[in-house]
Amino acid sequence: MNATQIDTTYKAALRFVSMSRLKPAFDRVKMMIDDLQNGEFSDRFNELERNYKFLLDYYLKGVEDPQRKSVYSKLVAKLLMLL
Repeated sequence: MNATQIDTTYKAALRFVSMSRLKPAFDRVKMMIDDLQNGEFSDRFNELERNYKFLLDYYLKGVEDPQRKSVYSKLVAKLLMLL
C-alpha cells in the first residue's frame, strides 16, 4: 500500500467504526495489517476478530449476555488501538 491507500483505508476503517459497522471496519484493518506483515499486530487482530465472531454468534443464537455491551465497547476500543 502506498501512503494514499493507507490514508484512505485508515479513514474508511474509522468511519465504519463510528457507524457501528464492525465487519467492514475489520476488513479495512486486516488490509492494513496484512500489508504491514507484523506478527504481533496480526495476532492481536486475529484475537479481536475471533472475539467479534463469538459475540455475533451468541447474539444470533439469542444467548442473553448481560456483558454484551461492555464486551462490544472493549472490542471497539481495542480495534481502534490497532489503527
